[in-house]
Amino acid sequence: MKKYELTTNKKEIFGVILYQIKALKSFNDVKEGELGGWIESEKNLSHEDTCWVSANAHVSDSAHVSDSARVSGSAWVCGDALVSGSAWVYGNAHVSGSARVSGSAWVYGNALVCGDALVSGYARVSGSAWVYGNAHVSGSAHIKDENSMVAGYIIKNETIIDALRNQCFVIPNKNKVILYKRVNKTDKPNIFTSCYDSNFKYELGKIAKVKEYDESNTSCSTGLHFSTPNYWNEGDTLISCEINIDDIITVQRGKVRAKKCKVIDVVE
Repeated sequence: MKKYELTTNKKEIFGVILYQIKALKSFNDVKEGELGGWIESEKNLSHEDTCWVSANAHVSDSAHVSDSARVSGSAWVCGDALVSGSAWVYGNAHVSGSARVSGSAWVYGNALVCGDALVSGYARVSGSAWVYGNAHVSGSAHIKDENSMVAGYIIKNETIIDALRNQCFVIPNKNKVILYKRVNKTDKPNIFTSCYDSNFKYELGKIAKVKEYDESNTSCSTGLHFSTPNYWNEGDTLISCEINIDDIITVQRGKVRAKKCKVIDVVE
């Protein structure tokens, strides 16, 4: 017997249509008829055991939640990620790519688990910690430092497109992606400056290009940096930018470093 159904309530997250679920029977703290969180299809949440996606959760793409897993808060589980066992993913945590969260592990806070990462056992990943690449966090380990980065590199055989999906949650359209960065206003409404170099300008509708850039896989090096809207803390203005895949140097730690971009718009 199915324990939930997809409702007609839907919304779009990163281009994926998600449907709100409703419990068809009572189990644990979930009551029959209770509205839960959001999934793309029934392949994302097992009908067996006591796993559940709570009202503010987000589960998308080919994610899967099984056994006694719970996903709560405003957490996202997407891509080919798998949450199983008695694992919990909650708060504002993200689990994506081909990551696995299993056993009695918890991923919460603003933590990110992506790529081919594995969090298992009684491990805890919290705060703003990131676990990605092919990192394994197991046993009773607790990764909680606000600046913790575990296995911060593009894993072997991971393409730029894979890394964009796993770390930045975007899929290229006609060899281009839209990503974001924060900049500072100037006295001209369509021109902005870099937060790190006031002489470097971003003009709406124009190409922003660096003359010199580091061609290595280093994350924080010369080039233009882009990511998801919530990645950035500096700057007074968020702008959207179009980046050609061929102009991307590397994707590291959830951030793209590129040679140039086209400045699209100001994001309110």
